[in-house]
Amino acid sequence: MLSDYLRPTIARAPLTTENIVSHIVPPVICYLATAFLVLLPRTQLIRVALWPLTASLAFRAAVSLDLSMGNPKLEFYNIDLLVSSPCTRISRCSVDLIL
Repeated sequence: MLSDYLRPTIARAPLTTENIVSHIVPPVICYLATAFLVLLPRTQLIRVALWPLTASLAFRAAVSLDLSMGNPKLEFYNIDLLVSSPCTRISRCSVDLIL
């Protein structure tokens, strides 16, 4: 079910190829699809409809992966993923467009 797929996990998973494909690639694809739709006329409704999916996938990726690989000294890598997620980039672009 889609809601089970979007729900973030309780424990952070280590960074593996499988986790990259299942957690990082989907929000990046949604982000690129939105960027492509910007170039086409009359696609604002589709982009607005795609936004909640992109945001939830980016949030799931940011809170589900452990980039520190269990090392407490490298725990700031987990925060870096959260800050640099496509969700944040899209929000910054939206704020720039408003201003």
